[in-house]
Amino acid sequence: AISPLLKLSIQIAAHGIKVTFVTTEVEDGAFMEPLPEEQSSITLIAIPHCVDEDVRNDALKTVEMIESIRRVIPVYLEDLIAKINQSDHEEKISCVIADTSVGVGALEVAKKMGLEAVAIWPAGAPCLALAAHIPQLLQHEIINNDVYELDSSVSKLIPNALPIGPLLAGKTWPQDSTCLAWLNRQPAASVIYVAFGSSTMASAKQVEELALGLELSGHPFLWVVRPNFMDGSTVKFPDGFKDRVSGKGKIIEWTLQEAVLAHPSVLCFVSHCGWNSTVEGLTMGVPFLCWPYIADQFSNKNYICNVLKTGLELMKGENGITTRREISSKINTLISSDVINSKALHVKEIVRKSSNEGGFSFKNFKSFIEHIKSL
Repeated sequence: AISPLLKLSIQIAAHGIKVTFVTTEVEDGAFMEPLPEEQSSITLIAIPHCVDEDVRNDALKTVEMIESIRRVIPVYLEDLIAKINQSDHEEKISCVIADTSVGVGALEVAKKMGLEAVAIWPAGAPCLALAAHIPQLLQHEIINNDVYELDSSVSKLIPNALPIGPLLAGKTWPQDSTCLAWLNRQPAASVIYVAFGSSTMASAKQVEELALGLELSGHPFLWVVRPNFMDGSTVKFPDGFKDRVSGKGKIIEWTLQEAVLAHPSVLCFVSHCGWNSTVEGLTMGVPFLCWPYIADQFSNKNYICNVLKTGLELMKGENGITTRREISSKINTLISSDVINSKALHVKEIVRKSSNEGGFSFKNFKSFIEHIKSL
């Protein structure tokens, strides 16, 4: 969850507080793009990954990788804090803010060292509610104790709806900003934006159906296709597809998603409904075509489609594949729905009011900053 924590760091630093941002190396010793000079009050530190190559590159071993990271973080973090606080630096670390999905050990280190410990939940609220009720689920044998390992959780939760700030780093692949110039040349509210986050993968058959569904819809599209999107290997498109859509579609490997979603040419967002993408899409008032794959993505999809009513779900066929006709049909249904588009804009306005001065999230964040400054 680099993106939300980096955004939080940027907002904290904007209030004159020094921030040390610590995460594991992304891959092969790489970390993130350097922050611009105006954010020099944020120091980026990468902890060695300490995860075997086969584990890092195997999506099925995600749990094993997370457990490895959880073991590594406390050791490095305690040593880092001790070195900083025992040095001659004027700025001492007084508070540790940690992602609870992998950083519970960091919070324990903070308490051990007499520092403020603040937990941040980087996913949707339903998953937090589920985690909080795991003891009861175990007690009633709804889940198996062999499958779920419990972590103790602590402290306060910081609201996700912080004032909007630029996402300046945190991506594994080089960002392709040429798509913004391409969007500038498209009519307003005409482009289908397609992106599935940093880890979702699809079969060769599903990639084919998605490609042909976008073509069949007849609308311009911007499709983010990671190098490892197709079952971890290089994507192969249908024969002649790229030539046929060259005047209408643009395919890139990675991009500045918030800038894309904020662009007036973007009409809707075909998304896996990861929490970052969900928040970004709702904040920008963009309707969703929901295509969840794992974890909290399904509850995020339910919230988008059934509670906020700002999107539609793409359904799978009997073979588990979402067909080209389903994709094309849902695109056209979504973009012709004045109700969905109106609700998406309404949610955008609610988020803006909450984030602006005097709003609920603004007040909560201001109180948090005042508390940090008092330490």
